[in-house]
Amino acid sequence: MGVSFARAAGVEMTNVPYKGGPPVVQDLLAGQIAAAVSVVSNVLPHVQAGRLRALAITAPQRASILPDVPTAREAGYPALEGVEWFGLFVPADTPIAIVAGLNAAVRKTLDTDAVKTSFAKQSFEPTGCTPAEFAQLVKSDLERWAATVKAFGFKPMD
Repeated sequence: MGVSFARAAGVEMTNVPYKGGPPVVQDLLAGQIAAAVSVVSNVLPHVQAGRLRALAITAPQRASILPDVPTAREAGYPALEGVEWFGLFVPADTPIAIVAGLNAAVRKTLDTDAVKTSFAKQSFEPTGCTPAEFAQLVKSDLERWAATVKAFGFKPMD
């Protein structure tokens, strides 16, 4: 997302690989780096305390937990959109009945008030989908980001 922003804004940014969000936040707070793209949950307490400033949200709509922060589209970058998602994966040869059972259990759990409340505190909005819908999401994201990954020569980290 950072590379996409740099390209859209016409600015030069240096990609600094980090192993997780907390070290990024530490370096932001210490002034070691000038900016970063991060999930809301990593920076939220620091934004709320006024130690960090959120410039934009890359989701299609504003985050309910940060309603005053514009979307990237609202900030003038209509093509800069991306949403982090989490999913449950199993080996490809897992029997369909087990996949269906796991999917039903996960969707039921995501629909509980306890999970919704816990996720909301982290600015996550739980949604469930069918295995086929999830497979399509994975496929479309791989296709969507492949050009960016290739164009900027990213390689897997060791």
